[in-house]
Amino acid sequence: MKNKLKRILGVITAISLLLQMSFVITSNAAEYFSLDFESATDTMGWTSANAPGDMSIATDEDNSINKYFKFANTNGSGTRNAYYTFDSDAQTTENGKAVIEFDFYMTNTGNENINQLVLLDSAAGNPKGNANYSGNNYIFSFTQPKNSDKLIINNLDGSKETYTTTDWTNKSGWTHAKAIMDFTEHNVTITLSSPDGETIYFDNKVPMGTDGTAIGKLLICEARKSTATFGIDNIVVRAYDSALDAGSAYYTVTYDVKGNTTEEAVKGNASPLNIPDLTNYGYIFKGWQVNDDTENLINDLKEYKITADTKFTAVYEKDTEYIEPIVSAEIKGNSLMTFGDSPDTAAENKYTLTLTGEAGTIITAETIDSRIEDFNIEWDIDGFKTVNDTDKYCDSYGEFAEHTNSATEVSFMLRQCDFNFYGKLKATVTYNGETIEASMYVAATGDKSMADNQILPEAGYPSDFDEYPDSLVGYTTLKDTYGGNDIMVGGWGMSGSDSGDAVIMKEENNKFLRINCPTSSKSHMFTNSIDTPQKQIIFEQNIRFNGNGCITLTSKQPYWTDKEGYTTPVTLEFDGTTIKLNGIAIKNNDIDVTVNKGKWYKIVLLADKTTESCFVKVYDLNGQFVGETDSIAWTENSEPTYYSIGFANKQTGTVDFDAYRAYYPAADISTYTLNISQETLSIPNKDTATLSVSVKSKEGYNITGAAEWSILEDDMQDIIITPDVVDSHKATITLGEGASAGEATVQVNIGGYTKTIKLNITDSAESIKFTSSQGSLAIPLDEKSVNTAKYSAAVINGDGMDLNRNVLLGIYDKNNVNKYNLPDGISFDASAGTISVTSAAVPCVFTVRATGESSDGKILSRSVKVTVHGLSFDFGSGADESVTEGYTDINPLTTYTVSRGYGIEGSAKAEGTPSIDNAESDYLSGDFTFKAKVTKGKHYRVKIAFSGDLVSEYVSEALSGHERTLAAEGTTHTGYTVKTEEITEQVYDIPVVDDVMDLKFSGARVAYISIEKVEKTAAEKPNIWSVGDSTIGNSGSYAYNLARDQANYPEFTALADYHNNGKGSRNLKTYYTQGWLDNILINIRPGDIVTIGNMGTNPGGMSGTQFKAPLDYYVDACLAMGAKVILTSYTPHGCVEGYEYVYDKTTHTFHGCREDAYDSLGIRVIYEERKDDPDILGFIDIGLNADNAFNEYVADYAKNGYENEDAAAKAIMDCFGDHNHYGNGGRSQLAGDLMLNGYGTAPGIVSELVRVLTESTNKPCVKIEAEYDDNGTLVNLTTTPAKVSEAQKAERSKNSLITYWYSFENMRPVISE
Repeated sequence: MKNKLKRILGVITAISLLLQMSFVITSNAAEYFSLDFESATDTMGWTSANAPGDMSIATDEDNSINKYFKFANTNGSGTRNAYYTFDSDAQTTENGKAVIEFDFYMTNTGNENINQLVLLDSAAGNPKGNANYSGNNYIFSFTQPKNSDKLIINNLDGSKETYTTTDWTNKSGWTHAKAIMDFTEHNVTITLSSPDGETIYFDNKVPMGTDGTAIGKLLICEARKSTATFGIDNIVVRAYDSALDAGSAYYTVTYDVKGNTTEEAVKGNASPLNIPDLTNYGYIFKGWQVNDDTENLINDLKEYKITADTKFTAVYEKDTEYIEPIVSAEIKGNSLMTFGDSPDTAAENKYTLTLTGEAGTIITAETIDSRIEDFNIEWDIDGFKTVNDTDKYCDSYGEFAEHTNSATEVSFMLRQCDFNFYGKLKATVTYNGETIEASMYVAATGDKSMADNQILPEAGYPSDFDEYPDSLVGYTTLKDTYGGNDIMVGGWGMSGSDSGDAVIMKEENNKFLRINCPTSSKSHMFTNSIDTPQKQIIFEQNIRFNGNGCITLTSKQPYWTDKEGYTTPVTLEFDGTTIKLNGIAIKNNDIDVTVNKGKWYKIVLLADKTTESCFVKVYDLNGQFVGETDSIAWTENSEPTYYSIGFANKQTGTVDFDAYRAYYPAADISTYTLNISQETLSIPNKDTATLSVSVKSKEGYNITGAAEWSILEDDMQDIIITPDVVDSHKATITLGEGASAGEATVQVNIGGYTKTIKLNITDSAESIKFTSSQGSLAIPLDEKSVNTAKYSAAVINGDGMDLNRNVLLGIYDKNNVNKYNLPDGISFDASAGTISVTSAAVPCVFTVRATGESSDGKILSRSVKVTVHGLSFDFGSGADESVTEGYTDINPLTTYTVSRGYGIEGSAKAEGTPSIDNAESDYLSGDFTFKAKVTKGKHYRVKIAFSGDLVSEYVSEALSGHERTLAAEGTTHTGYTVKTEEITEQVYDIPVVDDVMDLKFSGARVAYISIEKVEKTAAEKPNIWSVGDSTIGNSGSYAYNLARDQANYPEFTALADYHNNGKGSRNLKTYYTQGWLDNILINIRPGDIVTIGNMGTNPGGMSGTQFKAPLDYYVDACLAMGAKVILTSYTPHGCVEGYEYVYDKTTHTFHGCREDAYDSLGIRVIYEERKDDPDILGFIDIGLNADNAFNEYVADYAKNGYENEDAAAKAIMDCFGDHNHYGNGGRSQLAGDLMLNGYGTAPGIVSELVRVLTESTNKPCVKIEAEYDDNGTLVNLTTTPAKVSEAQKAERSKNSLITYWYSFENMRPVISE
């Protein structure tokens, strides 16, 4: 054994028990366990899961301890721990008692965290790494708070200082600990002293934290690196020895406070320590009653000396003037509001206000003190109002349900609309002369539309923080070490090992988001999840670095960089003077660039997974170029899924950002350049050529995706294109031994965007060249149609000159080996060189071989592969015996070309197991668009076996396609299916306006597609389909009433049947992307009519002339599908709050006809441009006619039963619940009736429809009767003047009389034949 500190057993120095006595006592106590480190060569059983390198065996400087176990946090940026597990011998007790003694020291000079030394019971599991202990399985604990000179006993987090050391400091050095453990009473008597026993730091009995019966582990938890160290030695567990361990007498002190009884053990002649809280709201504390003495109350127990078991009872007197104050007010409910299923149906969003008094009373109108007379609660939502000082919210689509002025529960009723709102829900409480405010932030995202290529911000959220209301200034986003999804800012959340925050700020007139990093030794990132980009992605943001900061792409949430699978391929860092991307500083013309702290910059970061490269461009906010990097390789292979802005370790400060977006760049085709070093290559000269391609995005940035090179002609073989190993946008062409003379087409594909260039191959030898050929022939859908293709070839010399030699054409199998018998429905006329395909054909692949003879008698041949295809396609590898019978192969190389007529654009990968018997056995996966040429203006029923996302019929960025897959059932879309994880067959009805059907798949697996045309015939009388938003879709609107009551208008129903297709809260974008226009297009029958006009109420982000192009498409689409079109203005503004100008009280006239950009720059311009088109039947000025009808009705006030003009006007105004909607919600139908029926000389909508229909059907036309003989030859033709209304469609057959109807105005068919 070592010096006196080793004499724990046998000869023990009496410290607290014997005070200053200098003699020793011999002990016969049994020793259960001992551990010292004099001969240690390792840590002797101590374990650290996360910091084994921090454990060591050390030697003290003065040899008072000599060798000991040391634990010092040298590397960890947070808490680190180590523990020792006792064996079963150490868990021995006698009569439920045992004693543990050891020497230790600890220091904590930092302000980051606490130190802990904890003895755990045998039931405790292994401690959690990188964390302090916070469970209940502890026998005792010593906690040293941040930068503290004291130890707190048996309070794990150090927040409650009931049992605290005296005179102990960080500089006290080694301390001797002795703990007498009583597992029967579950208390422990702890003595802490200096090594010589001269100074007693603590000596008291405290309750255990556990009800366990044996020791288990000794745990050390130390604070942040360089601020905390531990040492421990001479650990002994022994039996309890009454001669040594009896110590001072302890007495039981019982406290009775408000009927709650607690106890503590207090050493004789000492004062109580664990005195209960005396708070008793509504009562006045009078003093402590000692035992049964009710006369002599004691005010302060801290000076009372305990000499026997004692009971203290708290005595109170009721406070008659007490009124319980409110100490907390909290609103609970959904932060993200729910919309109703329609503009007429509101969803109920419930919010509950909990008012808690200081005594814990939940205060409501029922529980309130009767003396309170001013109790009032006012509910409001800052940021949701579009018109101030009104009870209407969300552009009148939202309102609070009726409630009392003391309601603690309210419902916000929100009808479906196509707008987004962000704000602060507030409850302002008046109570006993005080005002208390509770609030929570809420959002309502009704417009989930987003650009087709947009990644961030999430749908429903703005890119520019200025679009948030002022009520959100000061909003603090989610704080979560492991990330989060903040619904107010669109999925952003905090990540990293710090707990800073991000706050919406405002500076002058601009709002932005500020990320705060409070400490310099932890990472702190504001992060948003993205799908792993499979192609180039661009991140744009305005950023102000007020100190160091960074932007990263990571594979997982930014937290621990040593986390398994964590990769950071892209890091942009500001170091205080410049910006570096993956360690490379930006430059401007090879000159180093200085970037200033505290200045806003626009940073454009581009990353491409296909090439694992990135580059950055930096601009100031005036658009002035600052600097950039070249393309830089990623630091490591990665599948990045998180985009983050913030701080790496050892950085602190703030970063501000705004105007962010992430997107897949769309190519600007006008910038697409494809260059070749020479356009003619000679086979004998073994010529080569170099290719280079470049294309920029619409924003002017380089498209960096991998370039895919190919030769389009099947008969131009052995032309080898080799991409550059570093930059695939460069390539080399060489000619193989099998190359032959002719013209080849080189195609390059970058991310689905293609470009071609011609290449001329020459040869000194003679060869055969196809002068006419076609690689793809479609099987006609019409039984009467035949598709033909011409094939011809010539023997040419090396200069390409036709030598006029005989060439024979033959049909061979797809491998060009054996002669091939064409199946039924396909015929070949060898003399004419034509292949004909009828509807009886089945898909197949064969080869047309041209054979001739050279001047020297050598046999020459050339072949072209021909695919006869229907509209059923099997997706997969394209391997032999893998394409299901009746289907045409689509493999990753089947790129779409006009000549082929079908194929894919984008990147696809073949997966699965090929099988000729099952079209679902293999498939293509990835992000790609399938295209197929079809007949324009037709309705097709399409079966698709797939999983993933699907959008059909992309038109433009605004009309980005009909979204065909949703995550769940809903009412926002039509013509969709619920997205599935497994490949599932789905059926869609798709109208094709042009002659190419396009189906865009994302994250998809596609097994097969089968397309079938749906035939349509004219109805007995035309259907009228109405395009519009809630101004015609809502109940009470003119279209709603006309569709319901059209039987009341026989003059109208004699001409047509009316269908109301208005859909509330939609705009030109969402009416298309959600499928409502397609729903009309697939129902159009020849001769039907579509009204277009009521679609400007919700601008959907459009302004100025932006309305015109989508409106033009709506018109073109309806015409293409065989309909006529009537254009209209839209319904007038109502005279409500904020729109008082609509009614002029001086002239008693309405002026609600809208004159906004949609009307003046959109629908009216289109009519003026197209009014001479006979398929545009006319224009109905609904808004102007409504004003005129309202005014004549008001002028006729007496006849209509009103006292004056204003009373009649008020009757009309009362029909409007807001400035857009009328007649709904139980309101009067007067306004809608006047619009529908007109008044006086002002025409109504019904009479206008009758006028337009009558005018169009009475237009003159020519009736042409053609008679054919049995062979289909025309034998007689007569023409007769007629009216359009007489036109009828006739079926053509042999030996029959066929009638055609042509307009006199432009000789176009009245009815499509």
